[in-house]
Amino acid sequence: MMRAILILVSLLIASVLSAAEPQQFTVWKLDAGYYVVSGSQIVAFPPSGPVVPPVVPPVVPPPTDLAKAVVAEINKLPATDKRHTAAMKLTATYQMLAGQVKDGKIHPTNAVAAADLICPIALGTDGKAWAGVFSVVNAAVGKAGTAEATAAVFGEAADAALSTVPASGDLEATAAKYGFDWNTFLAFLMELLKILLPLIIS
Repeated sequence: MMRAILILVSLLIASVLSAAEPQQFTVWKLDAGYYVVSGSQIVAFPPSGPVVPPVVPPVVPPPTDLAKAVVAEINKLPATDKRHTAAMKLTATYQMLAGQVKDGKIHPTNAVAAADLICPIALGTDGKAWAGVFSVVNAAVGKAGTAEATAAVFGEAADAALSTVPASGDLEATAAKYGFDWNTFLAFLMELLKILLPLIIS
């Protein structure tokens, strides 16, 4: 625990023609010694160079039950480029659905129907193999109730799917690695939604 000790420090800084007036500093006593704040830096007292504060790693929340269930279902499939491609496409699809729910274009009561229609088409021939993932996510969506909660479920599902893809930091670059254009696929999803939306809200 650090405590501040306010002391008067009279410093005579010589220059060629003049000297500075005595100055008052707040000196902080830390476990490693005494320090003062100089500008934007923490400097040892007496001055001996800048002190770099320890870097505190960000707190990463543990995965939710939904995320664990999604990852478990995906891990039932062989970890091939085909699976990673499908996982990225499903990530984009769930992100799109989350956005549509947030914007009020898809009502929470229609969210499961929307996912049922769009997700298998988005994954194409891989759709049947991903039925377990669809089932887990749809069950959570059906229990969400509000638009905010429904969008959050889709967002969690998207993040969980993406977490199974190696080197998924840059979405566009990773998509290119697996042979498809991320932005083109997003445009395809939006066109697909325009076609299917009347069926979803009917």
